[in-house]
Amino acid sequence: MRTVIAVFAAPMFASAMMAQTWTAIPLGKSAQATQPTQIGIGPDRFIYIGADRILYKIDPATWQTVWTLPLSYGRSTQPTGMCFHSSGIVLELEPDYYGTVTDPSLWAIVPYDGSKIDYHQIGGKNNVGGFGGGSCAVDDKGNIYLSSMYQSSTAMGGVNIAKIVPPNLDQPLAVPGPGASWIGGALIPYLLSSPDGKTIVVVSGYLTRASVALIQSGQIGVPVQLPVSASRPPRMRPDGGTLFVNGSDCNRGVCPTPTISGVATYDLVQGTVNLLNNNGGPSDIGWSATDPYYLLGNSVCPSDLRDWTFQGPFFRNPDDSTGNQQLLVFRKQFADTLVALQADRLLIWDVPRITIARSVVDDATFVKAPSPGNWAAAFGRALSFQPAVGAPSNGSYPTALDATRVQLQYSAKTSFAGLYYTSPGQINFFVPADVPTGTGPLKATFQTVNADGTWTSGNTLTVDVAAFSPGVYAITDQSGRVISDAQGAAPGSTITLWASGLGTVQSGQYGLMWTATPPTVTVGGVTADVMFSGLAPGFLGLYQVNVTLPASIAGVVADLQMTIGGLQTTVKVLINPRGQ
Repeated sequence: MRTVIAVFAAPMFASAMMAQTWTAIPLGKSAQATQPTQIGIGPDRFIYIGADRILYKIDPATWQTVWTLPLSYGRSTQPTGMCFHSSGIVLELEPDYYGTVTDPSLWAIVPYDGSKIDYHQIGGKNNVGGFGGGSCAVDDKGNIYLSSMYQSSTAMGGVNIAKIVPPNLDQPLAVPGPGASWIGGALIPYLLSSPDGKTIVVVSGYLTRASVALIQSGQIGVPVQLPVSASRPPRMRPDGGTLFVNGSDCNRGVCPTPTISGVATYDLVQGTVNLLNNNGGPSDIGWSATDPYYLLGNSVCPSDLRDWTFQGPFFRNPDDSTGNQQLLVFRKQFADTLVALQADRLLIWDVPRITIARSVVDDATFVKAPSPGNWAAAFGRALSFQPAVGAPSNGSYPTALDATRVQLQYSAKTSFAGLYYTSPGQINFFVPADVPTGTGPLKATFQTVNADGTWTSGNTLTVDVAAFSPGVYAITDQSGRVISDAQGAAPGSTITLWASGLGTVQSGQYGLMWTATPPTVTVGGVTADVMFSGLAPGFLGLYQVNVTLPASIAGVVADLQMTIGGLQTTVKVLINPRGQ
């Protein structure tokens, strides 16, 4: 099977985007302000900015300031970390004077209406915590993790990450585990929460090679060293799984060796490290769906915004002199608003969403070419704004879903495909039964609607179509119970395979549509009787295969292999011991 992948060429995209410009939104900070420090999108979809001594709430619909809140705890304070809790914005704070490791660590919670600010100290002197800023993260249970940039005292074993379990906001706990001693000596540990909140990622290493460790189930694991430093805040893909660690260590024109200046990734599942480049990291990375933009530049270098996918100049930053820049991407239905934070202003730009499909495969196995009369899955970027599920009506599915549609061209015909699922990274669409098979008989163009109701086409994929692409969605017994690792089938019983890609059908017994080519099924290498193979009544593009299991096989997890047209698909099936 050959999957055709098509993307826009970089020069086309770059030249189209270069004509755009930033729009500057002044923050109205005092003359004492130097560099902003924190920016994030809250769960209420408002933008929060922690600038020097001030917390801002910005409405992205109007770019007006909703409220501001001075940060002062007997002295001015600067936010060095920001995260979001159900009770409000959590800020890790640093005083505006240079203290010592015996001074307390300071943090605060601000409700989303900005009505108050609750300050909390972590120790100081002989208690936990230590002077200086850090960062924060929140897990799926609502626990707050705070880091300090200096090693804490011996009261909690020298660690410098505290766990706060609400409502006990003034009773910090240590984080145990194999990596606890490493945390104690780490400098400037950054904290991030995975999208599901089950993992807290700790990254540390400034002007030296960074390390990363994971806090899971309340324990911190052994750290893994990375080939770059962590001089900039690390970022995580919105879908989780991959961490981007960014070392951009140029300071007043002096840059460290390439071995620590660059961008590396860390796979949270596999634990693998990959060096993307060692030529100097970007100022920051912002994410749209699963694809990053990155902002290049530092205190002595020009700043461009580039798109990771296209690897080309995106547009010129109007202020090349400002180095401590931060970037986020505010996703909207019709565009991505790129927000760069610089000095005393926000710089915004609406980037039209560019839909890019990269592959089309069958819907069941995700590896074979799709077949006529079956569902296909397209994978790519910016395919839609958010996940949506289409509901069938009178036997058909909607041709537009979440402002997305797929135009099909084949045999001199043009139509729009039925959709049952759309998301930024995946679309499931129906391949009509009359599409011819072969190499590239189908062209699929992926389109998104604009604010004025017109449609914009992304790229077009030329799709191979196979006569058969067998796959199994699920297996049930005669009562409709799903056969799983925990619930097996009885030896010699009849089970139903809910399948795809079994080819053309024809009218047969009992008024059912039977497959023109019957599949063969083996279980544990023994041929099983196929009682029925055809379209499942009342469903579009779903096949039903009723199979009687061999009575000789019991008490095992067996390979069930279905073959049709010379192609196989294999799934595991649990067969209970006799008598169960």
